[in-house]
Amino acid sequence: MSRFNRVMVPANAETAALMERAEQQRVSDLKIARASDRWQPAVDFLRGFLPPEVRSQIHDLVQMQSEAWPARYHMDWGMHVRNSLRNTAFGEKDFGVLNLDNIYVELVEEAVQS
Repeated sequence: MSRFNRVMVPANAETAALMERAEQQRVSDLKIARASDRWQPAVDFLRGFLPPEVRSQIHDLVQMQSEAWPARYHMDWGMHVRNSLRNTAFGEKDFGVLNLDNIYVELVEEAVQS
């Protein structure tokens, strides 16, 4: 079960099944993306793209093992980061994944760790 599903409680069995399928797709996309030759260049791009104060703030949240940090920032700048990746040759087709939302958080986390 992903960190995202742990912070969400499904309303019923049907919702739980949908969440599980989404999690399986996320795990699959992440495995494919990490094996891609685009992973490290995307991390490097994000290191330059994210302002230092944002990198520092995310780094601190990740270090505190805050599982909810992505949800907190998705609407503010997460979609901007995701769309910037898409527009800079780091989109779904470049990675061979179904949905960039399934991998961009891990890209950001790796970018702020170094």
